[in-house]
Amino acid sequence: MDLTEVEALGDLINAQTDAQRRQALAAMGGGQRRSLEAWRGRMVRALAHTEALIDFGEDADDVTEAALSSAVGEMREIRREIEAELEDGGRGEAVRDGVRVAILG
Repeated sequence: MDLTEVEALGDLINAQTDAQRRQALAAMGGGQRRSLEAWRGRMVRALAHTEALIDFGEDADDVTEAALSSAVGEMREIRREIEAELEDGGRGEAVRDGVRVAILG
């Protein structure tokens, strides 16, 4: 089990609603881990292209500025994906932690 799955197990144990249980079970399925690993793999490839250009750019014909442009484009796309993931409005936290409501009147 990785850290995200362990946290999901804790969420499942502490779940008080069906929505909390569904969210915890989805997280235990490893979806978040797969997303993170995919981003990591893409970042490592972009880094490899960048390092190849730095190390061999002047000597090799197959390592061109296009590799750097591709790596920069890939990193921008990853950034957009991560920002979109973070912009969920805190819905996951609201489901997990609940919402405090005050009834005044």
